Amino acid sequence: YEINKDDAAFDVITKLLEKQPDNVEYNVYKADILLDLYKYNEAAQIYEKVLQVNSDNKHVIKQLGYIYSITGKVDNAIEMFKSIWDENKIAGLSEFPV
Repeated sequence: YEINKDDAAFDVITKLLEKQPDNVEYNVYKADILLDLYKYNEAAQIYEKVLQVNSDNKHVIKQLGYIYSITGKVDNAIEMFKSIWDENKIAGLSEFPV
């Protein structure tokens, strides 16, 4: 599946980002779409950018961990997942957040 101009969701989020390129939610949504389209490198670049301004975004951390794990960046994946695991231990949670 290729992104094309008929892909309404991608088109809308791209237009929104033209007006507000630093909007965290819009960037996360765009990266989620790219991830669904198996465009791992493009999605990872956006997720990494988001983490620079919102370092505790668990959704982004989990998505990056997933991308790193399937692209062979195992050490990076472990670092992402461990950060969530450690935070849950501090909070007294016994399960990995879904």
